[in-house]
Parts: sequence; C-alpha cells; structure tokens
Amino acid sequence: MVSTWLIASLAASSLVGLGAAVPRAACASQGVFFDADEVIEGRYYIVSDQRGNDAAREMSLFLDAAFPQFEDLLRARPKIKAGRLRVDLVNGPRAWKERLRSLGIDPRQIEGGGHYDAATETVLVRAQATGYMTRVQLLRACLRQFHHLSKAKNEGLLGHWFVVGLSEVVSMHRWNGARLEVGAKLALSAIDLPAMALDSLRRRPLTTEQFRDHLLRSGPMAWTLTSFLMVGEDGKHRKRFQKLALGHRGSMLDGEQLSRSLGSPADIGARIETWLRSVQLPLEVLSGDFEDRVQGQLTGTGTYSVPAIASPRAKVHRLSCTVDVADGQGAGLVLDYESPYSLTYFMVADGRLWSFVVRRGKHEAIDCFRQPRAMGGKIEFEAIRADGRVEVYVNGGSVGSLESSSDRLALIVQRGQATFTDVEWE
Repeated sequence: MVSTWLIASLAASSLVGLGAAVPRAACASQGVFFDADEVIEGRYYIVSDQRGNDAAREMSLFLDAAFPQFEDLLRARPKIKAGRLRVDLVNGPRAWKERLRSLGIDPRQIEGGGHYDAATETVLVRAQATGYMTRVQLLRACLRQFHHLSKAKNEGLLGHWFVVGLSEVVSMHRWNGARLEVGAKLALSAIDLPAMALDSLRRRPLTTEQFRDHLLRSGPMAWTLTSFLMVGEDGKHRKRFQKLALGHRGSMLDGEQLSRSLGSPADIGARIETWLRSVQLPLEVLSGDFEDRVQGQLTGTGTYSVPAIASPRAKVHRLSCTVDVADGQGAGLVLDYESPYSLTYFMVADGRLWSFVVRRGKHEAIDCFRQPRAMGGKIEFEAIRADGRVEVYVNGGSVGSLESSSDRLALIVQRGQATFTDVEWE
C-alpha cells in the first residue's frame, strides 16, 4: 500500500478494472456526443474521448480509480441523476471551443484546459501536450464536480478558495496505468505547485491583507493554504478545516475570517512560508516530460528537439541512478547545464555510450565509448563533480571525465521513454 502525503484519510491507492465501450444510442440520456467521440462507460463515469478507444479506456480506468479517493477525502458521495458522472475529453483548440459552445459556454470566459459546467453537471477537458498534464486537468475538474454534487450546501461553493485548493491537492498524483494515488508526495512534477507558491510569496509576502478570496483562488496559493490546514504544524488546523470544507453544515468562512482564526495576523504568513519551504519537491523538471509514476521510479519521455531533463533542486556534487534503456531509446546524465539548448551529457543509445555537447539546440557527438556491460538488463550511472570536472562511472567503472562550469547534474531522456530508479544525490 502506498500512503498519501496530504490526504491522510484516503485509502492509499485504487486499482481498477477495464470499463466497457457503450453503444451511442445507450448514452442518449447522458447528453450529446459528437460522432468522433469514443464512449466508455465505467463503474462511476461515462467518458467520451475524441482521441480514440485506447485513450478513452485509460481515462475511464483513471477516473474510476479516483472516485473512491474523492469519496474518502470529502466524506460524501454525489447524487447522480443519470447514473454516472459525465466527462468529455476533446482534442485541439477548435474542438474545445466547439464543445464549450455546445454547452452554452463562451470559450473566452474559461481559463485553462479543464472546466466543470454545473448546469449540465458535465466535466469538459481539453487534451494537453502530455498525459500527466491531461490527468491534472481531469482531477481538478472532476473534484469540483464531485464536491458540487455531493451536498446541497456545496452548490454555492464552486469557486471558493478551499474547493480550488482541494482540486489542486488531488491533482498531485501518481498513475501507472492501473493504480492511482492522489494527494501524493511526489519527487517531481511538471506543475510544481510548492515551488510556484514559494516564488509568489517571495515576491509578495502573505499577510492578513492578502487573505482575500480572489487572491487565494490562484492554484498555487489555494494548494498552499489548503495543504497547510490539512497537515501543517502537526495537523493542529485539520479539524477546523474539515468543519469548514467538508462538514454538512460547515461554516463558509472567507479568507480574512480564516486568517484571524489561525492566530496572530502578524506571523501567519511567516508560519505558512516556513511550512512551504519544508515541502518543496526534491527534484525539478527543467525540460520535456518527466513524471513520478510509481514511488521510487521516475519516467521521462523526450525527443531530439525537446529532451526530458530533471535535476535535484539543491546544488549537488554527486548524482547516481539506474536506468532501463530499451532499443531505440536514449537516456543518461547531464554533466554541464545552462539550458535545454546548451548542455553536455552522457547517454546510452543504440548499444553504445555517447557523449554530446549541445549549443544553441544543435547536438554534436564528442566521443563514443564501448557499450558497457549491463547488470540485469539495466545500466548504472554515476557522476561525481570535483575541481571543475565531472567524472562519469558506468556499471561501477570510470568511462572518462569532462570539464563543467555548471552547478547542476541531471537526468536526461533524449529519445523515447526511459525509467530511472535508485536516484540518489549528495
């Protein structure tokens, strides 16, 4: 069982089975589906997806795994008029605008790629550039749908700061295609809410005057305050927050009232910032698609033009990992980093170990070594920085060193998809 970080009351994760494709005629009561949609009926959701059958089935699995975790978090269950909750996924900006208009919504009024329409009780999500980003939009919108339909008192709370906060909390997730964990303590995320919130507080410290609902509704700040109330300061605020956000007759305190209830207005911002610094993610995504799919495993998906790069947030002099590189893939370590378009890296690809320098986005091979003997089909990398150079070890043996002026060492996937395990640094 994988424990969650923020949602202590959740069943740790959900494992679900496949949903079934549904004849379009059987879905008439669920609303209008476009001809290009693939429709899958799962246990709790009916999902239409313009991207095809495989995508629709995965999203059905994903949402059916999310439903019981939403239920555990909110301690309630939606009252569903049509038997299952309705979710539509569309592909591309034109289809997004058309679908919004079909629901009577002006696309200019909708920010981001996900929306819950209370009038039709429908979630609408636009497919994003990566699977992780699409799932984030789904979790955000579906949590608001679930919350809105669970209790009569929730009908007027759709845009309230703590509903936004709860949707951001569950958006931090792990998904490996079968098992879902929401509210997870991630090693990294393409949407780094803790880092975004800390940057915001550095520019504008949080004082009583900033506890205005319209300011707290920003995703990073809503996540911060909601998370702080759930687990910060040894959980001493959790009961108050549960009464506020989850109780059947809970108070609807606004941001200013809440800040006064937390204690001295002079130090509440400093206390929140101190907690926020303690929950920063240890790794940051510098480029491309990196995802924490399973605890202890990081998966990157990169291309020649947009490599996936992730680095420890702190300055390090040593980085080691094990990487599983299949045929047609290329992955390794970055030794000198300025940007995704200016770096030096080692990687295993095409049965060989290569080193590349990238300047202004152009890759140049600077050396090629013999293929290292794999251990159990996997390659062990280690990079150690000392005296302006980085020494590289593969499967325990040194393969050479390069000059480096950067203070970063990083993981890289330059081609295809690769999974890193045993990632350590100091």
